[in-house]
Amino acid sequence: MRETRVDVDEGGGEKISRTRSGRTGMWWSSLVPKFDETISPEFYKLSGKLRAIGNLLFIASNLALAPRVDALGFDPHVHVRAVPLFITVHLIDLTLALLLWRGSLTRVRMRRITYACVVLESLATIAASWVYGSVNSPFIGVALVFILIYRLSFDYRIGVTAFVLIIAGYWGVVIAELTHVLPPQPIAPGVVDGVYGSSVREIGAMINLTVVITLTFVVAHWAVARMRHKDVAIRMLRESLYAAEQGKIGRHTGRTLRDTYTLGVLLGAGGMGEVYTGTHMRTQRKVAIKMLHPHLVEDRQVLTRFRREAEIIGKLGSEHIIEVIDIDSDTEDGQPFLVLELMLGESLAQRIARRGPLSLTELADVVDQLARGLDVAHRAEIVHRDLKPENVFLNPRADGGTAVKILDFGVSKIGGAVTAITQEIAILGTPDYMSPEQATGHADDVKAASDLFSLGALTYAAATGHRPFEASSVPALLRKICDEEPVPITELRAEMSPAIANVIAIAMAKRASERYASATDFSRDLRAAITGTLDAAIAERANKLTRGRPGKRMPRHDIDTTGATHAG
Repeated sequence: MRETRVDVDEGGGEKISRTRSGRTGMWWSSLVPKFDETISPEFYKLSGKLRAIGNLLFIASNLALAPRVDALGFDPHVHVRAVPLFITVHLIDLTLALLLWRGSLTRVRMRRITYACVVLESLATIAASWVYGSVNSPFIGVALVFILIYRLSFDYRIGVTAFVLIIAGYWGVVIAELTHVLPPQPIAPGVVDGVYGSSVREIGAMINLTVVITLTFVVAHWAVARMRHKDVAIRMLRESLYAAEQGKIGRHTGRTLRDTYTLGVLLGAGGMGEVYTGTHMRTQRKVAIKMLHPHLVEDRQVLTRFRREAEIIGKLGSEHIIEVIDIDSDTEDGQPFLVLELMLGESLAQRIARRGPLSLTELADVVDQLARGLDVAHRAEIVHRDLKPENVFLNPRADGGTAVKILDFGVSKIGGAVTAITQEIAILGTPDYMSPEQATGHADDVKAASDLFSLGALTYAAATGHRPFEASSVPALLRKICDEEPVPITELRAEMSPAIANVIAIAMAKRASERYASATDFSRDLRAAITGTLDAAIAERANKLTRGRPGKRMPRHDIDTTGATHAG
């Protein structure tokens, strides 16, 4: 696949560059926590400038040492052969540095040149260390500086490349010396350092050196983690939210993905990513495109959730579930994207926050459409597990009605299997609307009936403008969900009849077996309660379920809107 990026040059003009994407991950990249380490083109240019200056200084120092070879006690024959080689390496590295500094390159090409510099400089350092003493030369300090600089200044892959090359290179030289393939410390005429007189001493020195090199990398990596992880994640989210308020221009606005989708204004941002309007370049179809936050790109759990959302929604194909048009989980910059149908309305949470509770007619219509969408998912053995007002979208129709869509199947559960990701996120979801079995973390018990509880809790919020449970902390909230009943809706809204309260109470029964058999059964009884035709037996059933667990009056907090359009 190919990506087109539009950059603005210093003169204000646009430079259009195309790059081919590929897999840039390395096997070791999964061994440590990841954080946002996106390197800007400006920093690559600065690194090229500093590298160019460094190479010029190294060339000058090599030339300055030539007249003093005898005074320093060096073997002139070895020195005269080594110096041209080192100067040649410095000249190649200088050329690459000038390309980074002064060239008009894409970020991908800058990254590749940096990799080349890392390899070249690491090998040159190892060669110099062998000439001057593999385990006791001053070039060991240069190697440690390289590891520190590359881990602190660049991303993990570049830093670990320098670390692995230097460790492997030193051991390769030592093994070659011990097997007499290479002479030890060739720059020293006559007797070399005593550490090379015994295999045990040289191996011991190399083990100590390995510990020092490893600790250098570990300390540098720890420092990067401390500096970047939380601060960068918070900063990026704040910038995205600020951009959503200030003209809707996001960091990806204007970008073209795969020569197919052009990104427009920022619709919103959430904990996982940002959502933009998009245009299919050939069909001109308007879409919504969800982009993962860069600091989450290499989180395998997040990537799994991202891919599963597309796979699950694509499998369902319901008019009441948002449509997934395309997915790309391997972009050049490592930022997967999901292409969704574009909806121009608002979430149920935003609707409640803006205008208060739904009218009874609206309530029946919204729940009816939600129930149809959920039943499609449940027939496919898919449990949503995070049904809440933020994940229900109200999309205006051409006929003046409202199309209700269910969003975000990223934490859903497929079938009866408890996968690794299911176990790890058994309590993932919004606590305000989750079922008792989900609140206790029993992943095996989270089935379709769990969504029915959430649908009942969501209906409660839409009918009253208040969450069914309120508490000062998450543990206290989870205890209320498991042990208490919400305040009856008849106390929060005068026009609500006991029949409506009874229907919602059955949907929110503490035991999954006591709830409705399906979402459409709940929707049918809710409409009957609203129209005054509900079977009288429903009231007795509800009374049995709630007896002994009276609802406690809670502060009248309005529903707020914390989810952004399409974002999750």
